[in-house]
Amino acid sequence: EEAFWVLVLVVRDFLPEHFSEAMIGNHVDCHVLRVLCEHRLPSLASRLHELDISIQLLSARWFLCLWASVLPQPALLRAWDCLFTLGPCTAMPLALACLHVVEISVLAAT
Repeated sequence: EEAFWVLVLVVRDFLPEHFSEAMIGNHVDCHVLRVLCEHRLPSLASRLHELDISIQLLSARWFLCLWASVLPQPALLRAWDCLFTLGPCTAMPLALACLHVVEISVLAAT
């Protein structure tokens, strides 16, 4: 029963409208991340544009599963510690950090 209420909390408070029919919450978060990337990681944003790769393509599942499918377990547990301790406001800094980690590989991509 406790797991159910944690799920309710996550879907209602951390991911509002992410699991609606139109997935508006996910679209909004991905758009905000794109704008932040353009300001904070302009080289990466430019390279992704050159490669015709959208931030939404990279990050949609990050938000939908709270990074469970992309981070190794130690990093995932630390990310969840931050998310559940500090709240949903940590999602964007976490997403930017993930983009920063892959920046060198993306810039080197041909």
